[in-house]
Amino acid sequence: METKKRKGSDNGGSKKENAIYDFTKLKVENVNGETEALDVARIVGNIYYNNTPDIGQMDKAREIFHKGKTELTPEECQYFERAILQSEMLPAPIKVAIQKMFKEE
Repeated sequence: METKKRKGSDNGGSKKENAIYDFTKLKVENVNGETEALDVARIVGNIYYNNTPDIGQMDKAREIFHKGKTELTPEECQYFERAILQSEMLPAPIKVAIQKMFKEE
């Protein structure tokens, strides 16, 4: 899983960290407790695309689906995480792996 940080600034002048998240190498723990790198980009992108009411986030979902990775602000990470966690289509181990990926930032 590849996560690259980028600094940006908000209107208040304080620095915020954006990061590029790679969903083609998500570290998922299997039933044996072993970690596997899985490509979940297409399924996550598709679920996010179909569950977001935000037009701007539809572009992020398309980017995840087609390219496997996208840059997210901390606010977008929170929004993305809420949308994905609410989905009944995604198995719990993948949800946990996404939460871990965002916390590693």
